[in-house]
Amino acid sequence: MTTYTTALPQWGLIRLAGADAAPFIHNQLTQDFLLIQATQARLAAWCSPKGRVLVSFYGWRPSAEEVLLLCPLDSIDFAIKRLSMFVLRSKVKVSNASADFYITGTLTPTAALDNSAINSGALPLVGSDGAYALQLPSVAHAAAGDGGEIGSTRV
Repeated sequence: MTTYTTALPQWGLIRLAGADAAPFIHNQLTQDFLLIQATQARLAAWCSPKGRVLVSFYGWRPSAEEVLLLCPLDSIDFAIKRLSMFVLRSKVKVSNASADFYITGTLTPTAALDNSAINSGALPLVGSDGAYALQLPSVAHAAAGDGGEIGSTRV
């Protein structure tokens, strides 16, 4: 079984930290961050009042007071600036956590992955000592029998 890993410098992470992190982002994105379990990540979007997608994210909650959002690096400054405008009295700090993690992509044969949860909308997430592995569905490699995975490791 061959596994391929590569750096993904075009991806970055936004950290929301504080007592109101999950309720705050729950009110901003299309996903229910209050119900996300520690072993799940979800695809979410931040939309304009007209319903147009501004930025899409893969998000997860490593702890009760932290939410991490994985998104394209070129969207991070825009998203942080706009999200910070809505913080007001919420006990949450929005920051760029890209420098705190090393983001990689791994292509692994499907036989090694559990795809059962993907159809429910929950993406399997494994976290250990500040390292996270997020299993993504792979349309391009489904026919070949391969699945994709994005991992991030705290630096």
